[in-house]
Amino acid sequence: MSGGRRLPRAGECPNPDPDLIAQGWVRRSQIDPTRVEEVSELYSSLGHEVRLEQASPEQFADACRACVLSSCESYLVVYTRKL
Repeated sequence: MSGGRRLPRAGECPNPDPDLIAQGWVRRSQIDPTRVEEVSELYSSLGHEVRLEQASPEQFADACRACVLSSCESYLVVYTRKL
């Protein structure tokens, strides 16, 4: 790693949507749309509501932005909230 910065861990997000967080939602991950059904079913089976939001570069750490810029138009951010 250059500059002493560490790469974010899976699920880390420096900028989750503050309105959703205030409503009790937890940002879980970002996914390719082809996995939406699988991930939604998994979280639902664990007793969670699932909310999908369009990804935007501002939601990711600086170290991730280059890759995210090329995929944000298709990737979704998964938020869950316990039922």
